[in-house]
Amino acid sequence: MARGLVKQQCIDEDEWPLAQRVFAGAVKQMMTATGGNHLGMCFRNDLPNNQDSMANTFGAFGLYASQVAKGLQNEGLKANAIDAKIININNLGPRKAVIGLFLWRPAPNGGHFICAARQARNGRIVYLDPGEGSLSEQWNNGTYIARNGAIADLVTVVNVWA
Repeated sequence: MARGLVKQQCIDEDEWPLAQRVFAGAVKQMMTATGGNHLGMCFRNDLPNNQDSMANTFGAFGLYASQVAKGLQNEGLKANAIDAKIININNLGPRKAVIGLFLWRPAPNGGHFICAARQARNGRIVYLDPGEGSLSEQWNNGTYIARNGAIADLVTVVNVWA
């Protein structure tokens, strides 16, 4: 989502090849540092081409904000990951987006990346939530409220720009 916003284009790419490319690029450095190639477990050809085949590694360890930033840099974009409690609205706009890492309450209860696209005229942040497939406007107070009422707190942002 952030990649499309920053590049100001719709990107026609199948979900599975995109996930493989971005995930592999983002974690390559980590895998090299540990001396192992656990990527093979995720992308074996004998497993179905869906999220289940990424579950062994991705599901167990998740993705850090710094890895998301690295994945976007591999796409030719500029990105940095920083700790934050609110979205800096100066990092939103044409050819700029923010990906927020929110942790669900009660902690520790997992995390969720959500794309902040822009600031609406009413001052709220426009969020694109890939997990829900939803667009919502919410106050920039460091919390995100999902459609099911679950509440998450912002801990890290990935600023993305062209």
